Amino acid sequence: FYPLNNALGASMLTFEDGKPFLLQQDKTYLFTAALNDENSNFTHSDLIITLYAIAKNSLKTPKLYSTIGIQDSFDVEVTLKQDEVITLNNGQQSSIPQQQYFNNKVTVITGETPEVAGIYSVSTQTENLQKVSFNYSRNESNMSYQSFTNENGITLSNSVNTMLNSLKNDSKINELWKWFVIFALIFLLMEMLILKYLK
Repeated sequence: FYPLNNALGASMLTFEDGKPFLLQQDKTYLFTAALNDENSNFTHSDLIITLYAIAKNSLKTPKLYSTIGIQDSFDVEVTLKQDEVITLNNGQQSSIPQQQYFNNKVTVITGETPEVAGIYSVSTQTENLQKVSFNYSRNESNMSYQSFTNENGITLSNSVNTMLNSLKNDSKINELWKWFVIFALIFLLMEMLILKYLK
């Protein structure tokens, strides 16, 4: 047991002598004694409902940003009036996301809205509550390289020498057309000479 005074927060549970057992200040809770089986039977107590209420009232730690198109949620500490909703606004467009209401917070669920990346104001009709950042998915930046193993007309070579030899052989095949043109011109000249002198 650690003796503390009530100045640190409101006493939620007390011992029989009136000293605080569980203190609360805003969203911070402090037990003044250990909860293990050697010191108490608190873990077997019906006061677990108190711990459940503490956990339910706590806010999730927000992430730096949410990704557009992926369902995500964040908590906004606010008490809304009846029929009041939270909107996301970036100056150009405004949308109303899916929401769940609790006693002192609203859980905003995103996924389909918003559609454009940027910094959005989370607000009610009367006040701005906080800012939230939305980014596009980074998966489109993952590089995918073309595989040439199954492509037609593409030969892969593992060494420079074999590649140079195959290029030389291909160029020798391409040099045959020159010989065909030379022989065609020679035969044309021979035919012209034969026709000229034999007539």
